[in-house]
Amino acid sequence: MDIIRGYLDIFFRKQSPQKILDSTFQWEERKRKNLHNRVDRNIFINLATEYFKHYSEDEISNIYNELDVLMKDMREVSRGISEKNKFSSVFNLLIQFTDDVLIERDREPFCKYKQLLRWRMISHRLDQDLFTTAYFAYRDVVSSRERTFFSWEPVIKSDNIRLHKMLEKGMAENHFHLKGSAPYFNLTWISIMNKVVYRNKDFKASGIGSKRLDPDLNYSSDDKSCNIIDLVKKAAVIRGFLFSVLNGVKFFDENEKSQDKRLKGFLKNYNIDLDLHKIQQDISVLKHEFGYKFECGTYGQKIAADYCIPKNLSSINKNSNVLLYGERKFMYLMFKKIYERDKKYLAYADLFYAYLVIKSKFRGELMQINNRVGFKNFGDYQDRKTKFLNREPLLYNAVIYMSIISSMKDQNIKSLEARICPPNTAVEMESSIKWLDKIIEKEEGNIKIVDDKQKQINLKQMLFRDESEKKYFYVLHFPKRKDDVKYNSIENIDEKIAVSIKPRDYKLRKSVKNQAIMIAGLRERINPVVKRIFGIDACSDEIGCRPEVFAQAFRFLKNHSNSTEHEYLIDEYKIPKIMSTYHAGEDFLDLIDGLRAIDEAILFLGLSYGDRIGHAMALGVDVEDWYNSKCNNLVLSKQDYLDNIVWMLAKIREYNIKDTDNLVYELENQFNEMFQEIYQNNFHSEDEKLQSAIYNHMTYYDAWKLRGDDPSLYFDKKYDKGEIEICYWDRCKINNSILDSIRNNRNCAYLYYNYHYNFQVKKTGAEQYNFKVPKAYVRAAEKIQRRMQEVVAQKGIGIETNPSSNYLIGSFKRYDKHPIINFYNLGLTCDPEKIKSCPQMFVSINTDDQGVFGTYLENEYALLAIALEKAKDEKGQPIYNQAMIYDWLDRIRQMGLQQSFMTE
Repeated sequence: MDIIRGYLDIFFRKQSPQKILDSTFQWEERKRKNLHNRVDRNIFINLATEYFKHYSEDEISNIYNELDVLMKDMREVSRGISEKNKFSSVFNLLIQFTDDVLIERDREPFCKYKQLLRWRMISHRLDQDLFTTAYFAYRDVVSSRERTFFSWEPVIKSDNIRLHKMLEKGMAENHFHLKGSAPYFNLTWISIMNKVVYRNKDFKASGIGSKRLDPDLNYSSDDKSCNIIDLVKKAAVIRGFLFSVLNGVKFFDENEKSQDKRLKGFLKNYNIDLDLHKIQQDISVLKHEFGYKFECGTYGQKIAADYCIPKNLSSINKNSNVLLYGERKFMYLMFKKIYERDKKYLAYADLFYAYLVIKSKFRGELMQINNRVGFKNFGDYQDRKTKFLNREPLLYNAVIYMSIISSMKDQNIKSLEARICPPNTAVEMESSIKWLDKIIEKEEGNIKIVDDKQKQINLKQMLFRDESEKKYFYVLHFPKRKDDVKYNSIENIDEKIAVSIKPRDYKLRKSVKNQAIMIAGLRERINPVVKRIFGIDACSDEIGCRPEVFAQAFRFLKNHSNSTEHEYLIDEYKIPKIMSTYHAGEDFLDLIDGLRAIDEAILFLGLSYGDRIGHAMALGVDVEDWYNSKCNNLVLSKQDYLDNIVWMLAKIREYNIKDTDNLVYELENQFNEMFQEIYQNNFHSEDEKLQSAIYNHMTYYDAWKLRGDDPSLYFDKKYDKGEIEICYWDRCKINNSILDSIRNNRNCAYLYYNYHYNFQVKKTGAEQYNFKVPKAYVRAAEKIQRRMQEVVAQKGIGIETNPSSNYLIGSFKRYDKHPIINFYNLGLTCDPEKIKSCPQMFVSINTDDQGVFGTYLENEYALLAIALEKAKDEKGQPIYNQAMIYDWLDRIRQMGLQQSFMTE
């Protein structure tokens, strides 16, 4: 990391906002330590030691000394103004950085392409608006210009014209979670700044008060200065007060001298006894007097979303990003007053500084900026995304239309796959999709809010077509969740019996069945909504939830049809075939476990040509690097460890992997020990014949193949097909790709029965197991991964990569190390050996949750491009040729279009 990015992160995110406020109101000069123009040496070194871990304290002291220069105004440095009279401020650091990385074109900010990685790393940790508004404010002070446009995109793009031209040929967004793709932090902040009362329920639901995802250094839940909830309320007071000063009105209903006194009473020390209702009254006055009123509701009701969005809003700002206008303009005006050295506003510079730090800290609780890996961390962020917006229709609706419109407006996206969770009934599903389409296409989200004529035409073509021709559509995803049975806590015999008569993941299986039948029911209705649904998916944390749970539902829906002998007479009967995609191999406790999940998804769900796997990181990450990142020491359940051993042995046989004799011997011994402990010791005593059978890992592997079948078929300890299956759901109970000879093998059926219905087997299997990974295990895993890449490629199954999402959730921390390079390299190299050894998989680039990760589809291409351009070999020479990088990306762009579930 370059040092200036470290400065910015420390000063605008890691500082204590309460200490800034306390210093602001401190009369004693020696106690005024944390101010925008004064950085206490000890405080800085304390924060920087944690941040710059690769530097000694002496080196950090030198870094502190460099601040004297960097905090100066560049104009004064160039003019030779005396040191005493130079304006020093942390706000000048923003200009030092943005002058290097940003550029303005047609009123909008862009990132200089060569600086894109630097920009990505710091703008993800801090809000982009912090930089863009400061940049524009400083430029406008220098050029004596007034700025009126603030409704640019939530995520700015690079100035790489070559890349723009290439992507203008058309892209597909094949992995796009609808509610995770809006700038929900920005909308949440606007919401809280305009409504401070009745928020306790929202904060409690979000978990921010009880679980900090990006805690402060030396964070303690008992430290009132770290209480993010109280700090956010104080930020609302600061914003209202500063806005009032900017507009020449009083925020508090007191005389001029009492304004500062009242403000001090709210903000100083750890005072949390805020009269929120009185503050809300003051904010409501500002909304009434200054705020632009938007139409909201079915009766033409008009409300102000943000008092910072002015009543005289210019037409050029009335686009899909208009709700971002107010906060940007407020920040811009404050920066501008500070850079102008307006003495009236310099007196409030520290209040503004505290406000910005509070905002950054709160943002760290909603945007995934911490350095933790794994899906659970991402899930914690994702669960918070709309908690503060559920009771505000105007802002909640903005989550929907900003996701779609802002993505399609400035990017030539020919196919956008919006993923949503299905509700409980067909009627609710129909209403939900109609509501979503209405939100996206209403006046605030349609062509009327796009100012560019050509963009109006393009957007009209994308949105306002017949249902079967729109360029955005829906994929319904089943949420994964762990089985909530706590086996260790069950002692009562009746509870054990109750658990024993239900298969693993019983609740989730029941929910998935209901949702699958609901989706099929909807497809059997003569309704245009049916043409809006093109696929199914299963998403969320895959650890503890295997593909087998969704097997019957996927087979049921993939083959579902409502065709009739008269369908040629009624066009409404023609509905799209349901395609499948499945999140697999994204997060895993053992790389072998991740590979097994991918194999299970293909085998149990029946994935084939045209279907896709989301992420599939286990297929492409550097195997040795991954195990090294875990110190070759893994912890997972005994059941998963046993399954992994058996699956690994099977793949060593199937792929004919050489030089594994010692590993196979060791794995077989491990199998015997684990199988004895989990299964044989817990077989029912009455099953004497089955209990005495010899079970080896090959028998166990055959039993594993049955996990795609409905467990109820094996409830009697053998395969029982039962009565004639009239219902199509029942006809999908078995996985027809598995031979009946395995089902009819009593030993295999008995193992599958015990897997689901033996309480002691499930209890023992749920215990945790710690094991050290030997080098032979790693080498075998590498070879299995390589062969699986070939298998997936041969099956024509697409891989949806999501570079920024994978970077933040996965274990690799360089974009040029993304697995997509291992998946496909045609165009990227001329070396025939490298081309031949690469599996050349069917891949695409997508965003996943662009609101969570702060990205756009074009930026994902750009980040890969610049990372590869900057990649060097051991001699410091470029590894990749620029022209070849663009050739490679263009091929992937075309594959993305080919992966789309939408048929032309």
